[in-house]
Amino acid sequence: MQLEETQVSSKSPLAGSNLRESGIRGELKVIIVAVKKPAGKMLFNPDPDLAIEAGDILVAIGPREQLDQLEKLANK
Repeated sequence: MQLEETQVSSKSPLAGSNLRESGIRGELKVIIVAVKKPAGKMLFNPDPDLAIEAGDILVAIGPREQLDQLEKLANK
């Protein structure tokens, strides 16, 4: 298990979805422990209905391979 931060690009399919719809936990088996909003506010243990926006930084924990997949998804 590793902890990593990844920023969501404006072209990412994650932008505009919420954590529940994103499939991050269900499909990638990665846990989002915090979301840092562009204005600097850090949201710990985010609600599943939290909207993911371009520029958000996702703080995730999971196996290296799944974190790499999250990075690719966030930066499409």
